[in-house]
Amino acid sequence: MTNNHINGWGYDALGNVNQIASMARSFIYDAESRQVSATINGQSTSYIYDGDGRRVQKIAPNGTTTYVYDAGGQLAAEYSTVAQTANGTRYLTGHFVGFGELQGTFE
Repeated sequence: MTNNHINGWGYDALGNVNQIASMARSFIYDAESRQVSATINGQSTSYIYDGDGRRVQKIAPNGTTTYVYDAGGQLAAEYSTVAQTANGTRYLTGHFVGFGELQGTFE
């Protein structure tokens, strides 16, 4: 581990921050440099990725969040056991479908 002794930041061989000693934080990365674990003040959070490298789950001390992607690879929904939303589910879309009112006659 290489250290920046002024701030107490440590780095892995690929340049990822793996420790911030002055803030009691440590991080673990996989072979693809994706963060798979973060420990802050003794509380650990883990991250799981799919075969395309997208984060599909976050497992934290206060609950689990699962991420669902559409066929185009865009984040479509989040399901969470963390009480941040009224129903524990958040749907995300990148396109406005629209609304309107039909007028006139049709033959």
